[in-house]
Amino acid sequence: MRWSTPAVTNRLPAPGTRDHGMSTAQRVVVVGAGIAGVQVVESLRKNGFEGALTVVDADPELPYDRPPLSKEFLTGVFDEDDFRLWSADRVTELRVELRLSTRAVGLDTARRRLAVRSAADGADELAYDRLVLATGVAPRRPAAFVGLDGVHTLRSLADARALRDALSTKPGPVVVVGGGFIGGEVATSAAAQGLDVTIVEGGGNLLPSVLSPGLSRPLERLHEASGVRVICGRTVAALHGQGSVETVELADGTRLPAGIVVLGLGGAPETGWLDRSGLQLSDGVHTDEGLRTPAEGVYAIGDIARRRDSATGALVRLQHWTSAHRQAAHVARDLLGTTVPYRDVPFIWTDQHGARLQIAGASYGDEVRFVDGSPDTEAYLALVRRGPDLAGVIALGRMREFQKMRRLLSDPPQWQSVVAGTPDLDTLGAQA
Repeated sequence: MRWSTPAVTNRLPAPGTRDHGMSTAQRVVVVGAGIAGVQVVESLRKNGFEGALTVVDADPELPYDRPPLSKEFLTGVFDEDDFRLWSADRVTELRVELRLSTRAVGLDTARRRLAVRSAADGADELAYDRLVLATGVAPRRPAAFVGLDGVHTLRSLADARALRDALSTKPGPVVVVGGGFIGGEVATSAAAQGLDVTIVEGGGNLLPSVLSPGLSRPLERLHEASGVRVICGRTVAALHGQGSVETVELADGTRLPAGIVVLGLGGAPETGWLDRSGLQLSDGVHTDEGLRTPAEGVYAIGDIARRRDSATGALVRLQHWTSAHRQAAHVARDLLGTTVPYRDVPFIWTDQHGARLQIAGASYGDEVRFVDGSPDTEAYLALVRRGPDLAGVIALGRMREFQKMRRLLSDPPQWQSVVAGTPDLDTLGAQA
């Protein structure tokens, strides 16, 4: 599907013209219509860009926001119009050529040509002066979990529709494989509909990539109080059934009955189509600190961007809604010739069983200290130290206090000036 825009009258230079700003580069192509890709377009138009804009996305849907898919949409609180990023009218207002159901299949950075393919138009090439890669991630689905009906992943609106419809049939027990953000939110949504739900997490606690056991324990109690069974430290060996999934076998031989299995095993960057592009690829697209790739005029943002941190030199890939939004705004400024240093304090959140968990900055460090609550309370505020400075803030339920502390991270103060006089509870793992 293609949403055409009015013809752009600006004189377009030949692709490959060298210019840092947008005074001569008038053709921008964005691959990906998630929050990152959409915000690049919005920021460019807001700041006066009058050139040609094309957005390519394999999804047939008008752009939509993803966070509600595992929460408000599954429970029926939102309908689809409530989280659309663009309506058809907005596409026209922005003068965007929006090419839906169109997959990027190759990139020639020397010629500045993007190869695309769609069922309607077949193979095509798009010339660009600047290219923004924002294809996001695809959910991981191990081969052992393929072949039975009733097994779901959750990334697209189509995935969410299928899962919502399946849950509405009350098919029997729901087993969520993976205790990360998506897994916890799906379990919450399913439990709210009166379903029997079990989370199986291979790590030692829920959200092991971002929380130590002590910080995770109150969240686990929230699930259990809402009727969700939480199994940590055990992995899934196989799924069984005749046509449709019927049982989930754990590595220790335990079998859990299941009418629906939801895989929340994280995502892999959608970069396979770039294998022959010459870009540096390894767990994402490598960029400098300003999100530029080594190929002239090509940027990567959002979940696929593996950005070099200017302070540490490490390559970091942030899969956060807020980071995608900020990266898009930064790249739009860079495209327009306003180059400023990019700094991002990561911020993530999840809503589960009526409580909000929020994390800003680092969640692991040299020391963690509670300034409100503890692993034994239902809400808490904790601070994270790296070296001599405050590096992170973590809160469950304490939203107002979290916002106050989060602001400190824009110019991190020394640790002792923040936590003087608070109890030291930095051995969280031992208390779990």
